[in-house]
Amino acid sequence: TRLQGDWSSDVCSSDLHAVALDSEAVFIDRMRTPISTGYVVCQVLIYGLTIWLLSRRTGDASLRVFRVLEAVALGVVALPVSTYLLGLVEQHALGPWWFTLALLVVDAAFVAIAWSVLRSPLDRLLGLSAVTVGVIFVDLAFGAPLQLNTVFSYSPIVAGRFAGLGNIAYSVLAATSLITAIVLVHRSRGGRRALAGAAVIFSLTVIFDGAPMLGSDVGGVIALVPGFVVAWFLLAGKRPDLKLVAGSVVAMIVVLGVFLAADLARPEESRTHLAQLFESVRDGGLGFLSDAIDRKVTTNLRVFRSTIWTYLVPPALALMAWLLLRPRGRWRQMANEHPRLRAGLIAGLILCVLGFAVNDSGIVVPATMLSFLAPMALLIHLSMAAREVA
Repeated sequence: TRLQGDWSSDVCSSDLHAVALDSEAVFIDRMRTPISTGYVVCQVLIYGLTIWLLSRRTGDASLRVFRVLEAVALGVVALPVSTYLLGLVEQHALGPWWFTLALLVVDAAFVAIAWSVLRSPLDRLLGLSAVTVGVIFVDLAFGAPLQLNTVFSYSPIVAGRFAGLGNIAYSVLAATSLITAIVLVHRSRGGRRALAGAAVIFSLTVIFDGAPMLGSDVGGVIALVPGFVVAWFLLAGKRPDLKLVAGSVVAMIVVLGVFLAADLARPEESRTHLAQLFESVRDGGLGFLSDAIDRKVTTNLRVFRSTIWTYLVPPALALMAWLLLRPRGRWRQMANEHPRLRAGLIAGLILCVLGFAVNDSGIVVPATMLSFLAPMALLIHLSMAAREVA
């Protein structure tokens, strides 16, 4: 009787967990579209308003406008990590309105803490980016519980992925890791320790993103390794050439080989899609690989025509171009005064292109990255303009 009671208790507990998981998945699936749409629409409006305000304000009014725009830019940067942290609570129990309010409160709290603790706009950006990287690293180390059923993650309803790092989270991690490294190297004026720190950040990001027992993100590795290699050399003040590009591709193949070996060494039931793809190609030939590539290209084109994220890319790029080219000579001024920041922005755009090319979420990947790069360009502009006004 006691055994039967224990068994019944376990079944009941399992059923309750399944019901809670289903409720959470349905709720987040319902909230994902309005939150993502609001995030994109707000950015488009902010970028247009930014250009209008900065083209009109002068003197003391400019300094007040600068502070408002800085807070808004930091809020854009802090939103993704806020969505992940809300995964620590039962989100469906909050309901749509309280969930949205909680998300905004967490986001505002991040901005307020960064503002009160750190002094300069770029230091605040550094703090928020580093926190985002840290949260994703810790989450992946504990089995990625915050990557399931949060707004910028994957869902069991869609069933595209059940473990590791999704494409949006990859984009968030790639962008924030890059920004963290950029600002660190900028603050040290390209010092050796900062460059070594940037190399460590890039290496850890590749490991957490691509290792089978962590992020298991093959497309991410294909983009990150050459992207980060080029980024590091740009931050070091060196001009990339064809030898560097070829070497970065070789490095990417080596890293994939190491992750594949680690994946094949695991029990068959624990292997990820990297080992499964290798075994399918080994057994079925290169035709299976070409079919997989064809499916990714087709998915990219379909996503491009159907997602709200597509509408973020042109305004974000337009804002970056306006900020960095106005007034005339600003881009060259950055090269003289802040060469690492300029190099970092170039590296970010390269990473956007690579991420778009190799991930099946297509335009969503560069759009998400631009949600960090455009605020970074704005904060750089505000920092330079504030000194000119002062």
